Amino acid sequence: MPTRQIIEQSRFKKHLKHLLQAGRFTQSDYQQVLDYLRAGQPLPEKYDDHVIKKRKTDRALFIKGNWLLIYRLEADAIRLLDVGRHGEV
Repeated sequence: MPTRQIIEQSRFKKHLKHLLQAGRFTQSDYQQVLDYLRAGQPLPEKYDDHVIKKRKTDRALFIKGNWLLIYRLEADAIRLLDVGRHGEV
């Protein structure tokens, strides 16, 4: 299976930068999730990957603790929409 392109929305980039600087999770934690997504591999249960009920085209997973990554699977890409605390995104 070919790897998918990663597209980072500007809102996502801004929030990711702040969260990494604040030490909420590490670059390694983030990269591990990206590697799974890019390769099209099933995510381990610890990430609790799921469809967002009110936004059926979008998915969410927990990078670490209560920190969510919101993304959308597209035909040949993965669009990273936002990242933050569960109650904030």
